Amino acid sequence: MPRNEVMKHMLKVNVALLIGRQGLAVGENELWNLSFICRSISDFNVFYRGGGLITPLYLHPDEDKKEESKEEVKEDLNADFFGKAKRTYNINPKLLDSFAKLWGDKFSPEQLFYYVYAILYSNSYRQRYAQYLRMDFPRIPFTEDYALFAKLAELGETLAKLHLLDSPLLDTPLSKYQGKGASDIVENVSYNALDNTVRINADKYFDNISEELWNYHIGGYQVLHKYLKDRKGKTLDNPKRYCQIVTALAMTIEIQREIDGVYALVDVGN
Repeated sequence: MPRNEVMKHMLKVNVALLIGRQGLAVGENELWNLSFICRSISDFNVFYRGGGLITPLYLHPDEDKKEESKEEVKEDLNADFFGKAKRTYNINPKLLDSFAKLWGDKFSPEQLFYYVYAILYSNSYRQRYAQYLRMDFPRIPFTEDYALFAKLAELGETLAKLHLLDSPLLDTPLSKYQGKGASDIVENVSYNALDNTVRINADKYFDNISEELWNYHIGGYQVLHKYLKDRKGKTLDNPKRYCQIVTALAMTIEIQREIDGVYALVDVGN
């Protein structure tokens, strides 16, 4: 599906995976990290030195398309009570059917979406398939064990909400914006590993940022550095957002370790 055809589905309530091929986007000694999530139209060059493949969860009906007769729509299982076409899942129906037959009503397509997101953030998965991820888009191992599947889906959904900055876990940020000066202009971004601070000018800084957090990469970018670098010379009008990003990354690292523990039971022997 052409990118512009995909993007129109993001104009309505939706969520999508952003996935990239490694190429030059990730350093030679760096694990593949070209995966993220969005709920709106994304930049074509969302990843470093390369575009991202956007895969929305839902496909919305084309409102500009000539309306079908009420009789035709009523026969469509994806039509609502008033005969209007409903959104469908952007997942192969055969795959959905196979999981539905395996697990019945316990299974939902949303679970599959978040299961995939969890797998993509498994460092064990990234290490095991590092060679293949350098050449192609990722392939996902599946399990017939519903408990493992559901747990990974749960972790993937938690991760997704953190990355969308839409999680109650961010209500108590790990980092705080400190300093007594009047200026909030990002002048010189610098990290001090001795006191775990990121300074934006002579007066203002963010505290409690470990080296692991400062060096964390998504999409080939050093997240905490890039956010401030892109705002250099401008007033940082929402310091709380940066504190939430720090917290989201810290929780991401914790969840990745938990994902790896479950993943080890999914991809046994491969």
